[in-house]
Amino acid sequence: MKTLLIATVLLAAAHPVQFAPTSRIWLEGDSTLHRYHSNATQWQVKADSELRSLVVEIPVRGLKSGEGALDDNLYKALKADRYPTIRFASTHCTVKGSLIDAEGTLTVAGATQPTTVHATGDAHHASGTVALKMSSFGVQPPVLLAGAIKCSDQITVHFELVGAP
Repeated sequence: MKTLLIATVLLAAAHPVQFAPTSRIWLEGDSTLHRYHSNATQWQVKADSELRSLVVEIPVRGLKSGEGALDDNLYKALKADRYPTIRFASTHCTVKGSLIDAEGTLTVAGATQPTTVHATGDAHHASGTVALKMSSFGVQPPVLLAGAIKCSDQITVHFELVGAP
């Protein structure tokens, strides 16, 4: 979710930024049953060349785990019908060598929190992770089968972005 914006810093972005098919954004979490993941099948990054404006949007229903029931629980937890987009908007970006920091706000399920995304990369590639707590955004970690399966509050968003030629 967050999360991928930094590549725009490295790729000297214009509106919108294009990425190679090998690029990916995904989240991972844990439950009492097993670890789980969900891949972002769609996203959009917009920025100006001076990075005064950097916005990343991920459609909630574009998150896919390959397991329909898990996806349905994720959409319900993220209130996808009411808040269909996860959005990061930067307020400040800093690049020092191969280290990139983007400070801004992350909006998930209608709740907005200040968030800093750290990444490493070069002119063609950026990668990083962002650890988040679902409860920070008013999202209740899913509980299934009358409490027999509980998801942990912590998730990690990963991104591996490669600039399109």
